[in-house]
Amino acid sequence: MKVIGLTGSTGSGKSYAAELLAKAGIPSVDCDAVCHLVYKNGEECNAELCSLFGDRIKAENGDIDRVKLREAAFSTPENYADLNEIAHRHIKKKVLSLVEGYRNEGKAAVLIDAPLLFESGFDSFCDLVVSVIADRETQIRRVCKRDGITPDVAVQRLEKQKSNYFYVSGADAVIDNSDANADSVKGEIIALGEKLINENFNPRRKNK
Repeated sequence: MKVIGLTGSTGSGKSYAAELLAKAGIPSVDCDAVCHLVYKNGEECNAELCSLFGDRIKAENGDIDRVKLREAAFSTPENYADLNEIAHRHIKKKVLSLVEGYRNEGKAAVLIDAPLLFESGFDSFCDLVVSVIADRETQIRRVCKRDGITPDVAVQRLEKQKSNYFYVSGADAVIDNSDANADSVKGEIIALGEKLINENFNPRRKNK
């Protein structure tokens, strides 16, 4: 089974690419969704974070409140480092467990869908990486529509993201999901999915 990393900055259309690749037969493990899962009441990550930061980071239902967690974790560099160590460890464990589940089901390929694929080290578990990019105007429009914010706020968020070059330079395949490619990108993504499943190629990442 091929393990494929899928990444890209906000507004690039990464979720759209994941949906189309799923239709081509490649299921995905969404790292953002896994983060929500491990923060739930009763999960080991929840208990470990509460042991470190106290119950003040909990919501009424016992789940971790992300806003409260950020306030506690960002108070010192040490707290932030502890948060990353604990959260990444539990997220990685859950993600790899879900990937193994797809392997046991006999899937030909699975995506690890992670905005911070390279920063988190998840790329080291992947046979190849697909990066989704879009031009800045497209990203601004999408982020404004999705989050109900002004273009100025969208630009501020995007300036904190990595550049397209960052994602392209670490990728084995690139999807340009800019508005200018709207008529062709759907077919290109589906064709890429079929290629990833059916073609027996040797990804360069294996030779690193």
